[in-house]
Amino acid sequence: MQKMLPRIRTFALIGRGVWLALLRRQDLYVCVMLICIFLVGVLVMRIVGIDNPATGTFLLNMGMTFASICAHVMALLLAVRQFPSEMENRTLYPLLARPVRRADIVLAKWLAVAIGGVVVYTALLSIVWASVPKLETYDFVLLAQLYVLHLFSLLWLAGVGITFSLIFPRGLAVFAGGLLYFAGASLRRWIGQELPIGRVGAAYIPDFGMLDLTTRYTDGMHALAGQDWLFLVGYALAMILCFAVAALALFERKPL
Repeated sequence: MQKMLPRIRTFALIGRGVWLALLRRQDLYVCVMLICIFLVGVLVMRIVGIDNPATGTFLLNMGMTFASICAHVMALLLAVRQFPSEMENRTLYPLLARPVRRADIVLAKWLAVAIGGVVVYTALLSIVWASVPKLETYDFVLLAQLYVLHLFSLLWLAGVGITFSLIFPRGLAVFAGGLLYFAGASLRRWIGQELPIGRVGAAYIPDFGMLDLTTRYTDGMHALAGQDWLFLVGYALAMILCFAVAALALFERKPL
């Protein structure tokens, strides 16, 4: 019996492939172009003069929201491509022929996708935060809370994309993941009000909006209390765990 490859080596090899795929995709360059357009707009407004604090707050909120959406959409698109693309190109089978655990393949791809999203989010958020003039006082602790919750959110959405890609065709997986990310709160309200399963069923609909503190931050509010922030962290971890269990179970049982 062949000895299994060390997990660190497995994660490094698979992660390298995922990150190379990210660099080859046009999605990344579209984000770069859009952030450049945003920076040009900020530069023009700085030359003209931003005297109104509300304008600075609006630009900061728009830029930070854009950074979050770009990173999440890229993570989702990258996640749903992992297994379907490798199955179509038959590049997954040489990997499965090596002494690696199926669970390690799923976790390595998941982690690599999430790290790619985190790098994109960190880069875009840093550019936005540094370029927009701060005409009001913002809570640095809340910024740190916001950033950490976005890391969990990206890890969670990467898991959603991988799980859905093992159930649905690629296009439907993107649609379902995007629907949860952009409209999870609306779905919860609609299910709670309109369907017989009511609030009990709505409680099982993931809501990514709970982890987004961008508007709270740009509105100049104080950081969350410790118990409130820990509740959101616990909620994110519970969702991540649910999708991790689902993805691992689906891939273990998937005929290849």
